[in-house]
Amino acid sequence: MSQQPPVYTPDTLPSAEALYATLLAEVGRIDLGPIHAMWPQITSLRPLPTILALGAAYVLLRLQWSLPLVLALAALASALGGML
Repeated sequence: MSQQPPVYTPDTLPSAEALYATLLAEVGRIDLGPIHAMWPQITSLRPLPTILALGAAYVLLRLQWSLPLVLALAALASALGGML
């Protein structure tokens, strides 16, 4: 009988695994002896951070906007998106 790997939410993630919590609501963990791997739950993809990350990457790399401007716009978009 196989044991289900634990599922972490952003509130219960160890600090080293918090990176996945930006884009995903849930992250599973697989322990194979000394190897501890994180397994993303793709169905829990959070759309707002994903859109912000892709948009910021596009305007930074393709349009070559300044970093302070992109950070300010991303913060504004996140605040407005959080109100919805």
